[in-house]
Amino acid sequence: MKKTELWRSALSPSYMTWKCKQEAGGTNDNITETFAKDTKIRLLTLCFMMGRPELSFKQFKGLLHFVGVVSLSDDVIDKANMTGFSNRDTFKDFLMNQEIQIVGQSTSIQHLLSLTHDQFVNDKKEIIDPFLDYMITLHWQGAGKGKPGEYGVQDVLEYRDKTNIPLGVAALGLLDIPKQDIDETINRMKPTGDAIQLFDDRIDWRQDLGSNTLNAFIGISNDSCEVSRLTEVYNQGAKSDRGIYSQGLEKTRKGYRALMDNRFQNMENSLFKSSLMLAGKLLVRK
Repeated sequence: MKKTELWRSALSPSYMTWKCKQEAGGTNDNITETFAKDTKIRLLTLCFMMGRPELSFKQFKGLLHFVGVVSLSDDVIDKANMTGFSNRDTFKDFLMNQEIQIVGQSTSIQHLLSLTHDQFVNDKKEIIDPFLDYMITLHWQGAGKGKPGEYGVQDVLEYRDKTNIPLGVAALGLLDIPKQDIDETINRMKPTGDAIQLFDDRIDWRQDLGSNTLNAFIGISNDSCEVSRLTEVYNQGAKSDRGIYSQGLEKTRKGYRALMDNRFQNMENSLFKSSLMLAGKLLVRK
């Protein structure tokens, strides 16, 4: 598969859908298409692909599935009441058997994980399963949770390093990056991965505030002494963030913009960087 095709697949959900059908002989692949249409999953896949831009479509599809399973698992964890599980195995069973709706069909994290294993020519369970076990243990121990006003952005960034760096190591391992090159590749990709996560936090702050999930936007508001005002905005129930920064959150806007700019400055120059920078500037000006 040509490098340009891989980049188009990552950036364009419509092209990815067409490519999936072509590779499958014209039949639909609803799960892959659903992952491709999810902006965060697609962008993270592209981020990891920067570590090895020359790879087969099957490798890219496998990476997309892996990132998709991790992302869906993260969504389930964010919404879960972690005090309701007596031990780690109980929590793991809950997560693996969690029902997921994809294109109107019911499936589970366990089933999606099995499909992910099947995407790779070589057995990659020794990479995928230990990573998921690590994430399950980390979150069962309470990582990633915090009430607004009780944490700042540095707490969020430290937590993200505990999750995103191991995720990157696993993803690069799936792409057969030599172990001696992984640390250097992770360092190059980290600003890009951080920027994508900052987009996600900016979009999902309401959901994360409601579930007491660590969120960089909420953390910045606390550091800026504006978290009480942000909570008031949340309690008002408005679904749109239009004009949010005119509601006593100017310090939060400036702090979040500065954090995003820092990540952009440390990213490698590319069309992908330019696209992310434009999206970021529009996002923090809403």
